[in-house]
Amino acid sequence: MNRQVEKALEELRKGNFVLVYDADGREEETDFFIAAEHVTPDAIYRMRKDGGGLIFIMLKYEAAEKLGLPYMADIIYKCGNRWPVFKELIPND
Repeated sequence: MNRQVEKALEELRKGNFVLVYDADGREEETDFFIAAEHVTPDAIYRMRKDGGGLIFIMLKYEAAEKLGLPYMADIIYKCGNRWPVFKELIPND
């Protein structure tokens, strides 16, 4: 395994943030990652203050289904039926 990936996994296991730059020519931004089991109110504050943007959590499909959580793209699409500008926000990745 790549040494940088090993180091990132080690930091995630410790509860530290890992910063990942997406790519030149894409969004050209750096995203914060932290293992969900280590998230605290202070971590959320830091992501909002220093990172801005949206905060996401990865869940198994079964957990999201049990909690009744829809996909963000589905929410935006439904809003787009009433306000068409929202359809421009649907990710094209």
